[in-house]
Amino acid sequence: MPAGRDGPLDIGDLYVAFIPGDHTPPVEFLLWLTTAYRLSGALSVLDIGCGTGRLLVPLSDAGWRMTGLEPCEEFLARARHAVRGSEPAINLRHGGLLDIDDQGRFDAMIAISDPFWYLLSATERAEALQRVYTALKPGGIVVLGGANFVWILQHYRSPSPSPSPSPSTVRRPGLEITRSPTHEIDPHDAVWIHRDCFTVSQNGVATTVRDEHRFAILTPPEVTSALQAAGFGDIQTFSNFESRASERVAGPHMIFAARRPG
Repeated sequence: MPAGRDGPLDIGDLYVAFIPGDHTPPVEFLLWLTTAYRLSGALSVLDIGCGTGRLLVPLSDAGWRMTGLEPCEEFLARARHAVRGSEPAINLRHGGLLDIDDQGRFDAMIAISDPFWYLLSATERAEALQRVYTALKPGGIVVLGGANFVWILQHYRSPSPSPSPSPSTVRRPGLEITRSPTHEIDPHDAVWIHRDCFTVSQNGVATTVRDEHRFAILTPPEVTSALQAAGFGDIQTFSNFESRASERVAGPHMIFAARRPG
């Protein structure tokens, strides 16, 4: 949360309070991955769904020319604050995957915090990947990361008839935020619905804020097939940011990397 923030908190503040502060694992993974794909130098990189911008500065410090793309205005405002003073090495744009209209501009495009999973139809996902393909330079790579819902469902604990959320709480002087997530599974449309209820006690005043996110329940073969249909090759899969070799995904997360032929 922004230091010294006065007044009621918005949804951006509430999510920022629960975002892990350590960006080292994804940064180190991305630096390794681009090297593994034989990309080097001052790469031009688009971070799709950059959120609060937590990866932009460390990747810029590594020598990359970063552009952040974010559809949420509240998150984008925090990203602007995070990169202040780093222009023109870092620039920001409002939008998402379906707003990309560049041609042959980027060496790498990363979307590692579920942006691809927010696209609920195969048509949208195909269009998004075609836009990514067009925006990459020949030989450039795309990196997609999101939830492995098949694994999660395999290890899922069925809720009781009256399920109670699993809350977590962040405390600051004069402020307490409790986040209680719940979810619903739509098997017909293959959609995972995540709902958050934030209870905020600030300066003695309690408020409740609710938010909802819908994700496509995607399988590894589906994502691989979509990448191939868009023209990508040299596809690799990873289970987490600690992986250093392509592998069968086995865990709650999955990461895909693929190259536009050059």
